[in-house]
Amino acid sequence: MPCLGDTYWAQNPFSNNPPHLFFIVATPTSNGKYYILVNMTKKKPSSDTSCILLPGDHRSVEYESVIQYMQAIRTKPGLLQTVIKRGSFTPGPTASRDLIRRIQKGALNSPHFRPEYRWIIETEIKQTIEPQERTTR
Repeated sequence: MPCLGDTYWAQNPFSNNPPHLFFIVATPTSNGKYYILVNMTKKKPSSDTSCILLPGDHRSVEYESVIQYMQAIRTKPGLLQTVIKRGSFTPGPTASRDLIRRIQKGALNSPHFRPEYRWIIETEIKQTIEPQERTTR
């Protein structure tokens, strides 16, 4: 079963661009229904900069990149598992909890993240909040 922080390389079937790395930033364990995945792409002048990734943030980040919240994917567990089994999603290195938290917070700040997905991220953050975060609130 895919977990929070798992990553997958996938290519958009409608483009010739190279595969992008997708991060699982929400799981059905916390919200009861869906996974949310967001992908990383090379930073451009017009990019959403709600979450910038630099080399060292994750093993797969080779240059300044951003999370492309506009293309977030909401999917049910069965569909995600089918896509993984078919080989359309290739596993990548797991992301740290700190990086996932940054990506989640970026989603809540991004003007391009779908409003109907916000509750899923908010629920995930509440369910996975660290004890030290609770005491500083």
